[in-house]
Amino acid sequence: MRADSVVAGILLPDTVFAQEWMWYLGAFVAFNTIVFVGLSIGRFVPWPRQPSKTTIDEWRHRTSRNRGADGTAAD
Repeated sequence: MRADSVVAGILLPDTVFAQEWMWYLGAFVAFNTIVFVGLSIGRFVPWPRQPSKTTIDEWRHRTSRNRGADGTAAD
């Protein structure tokens, strides 16, 4: 292959890019890129602290104490 036969880094002929499956592949790659950019940005978001097991048990105890025998809220 001669150096002047390669046009600006294009490795595949134009007929490959004109086929329908190539459009689907490009759409999949674009969607995949958007998802991974979102996941990467999500790694840097400061998420709220998760409550400890003790705090969750206290919330459950407080909720069960405020309910009547039939499961409805006591007035």
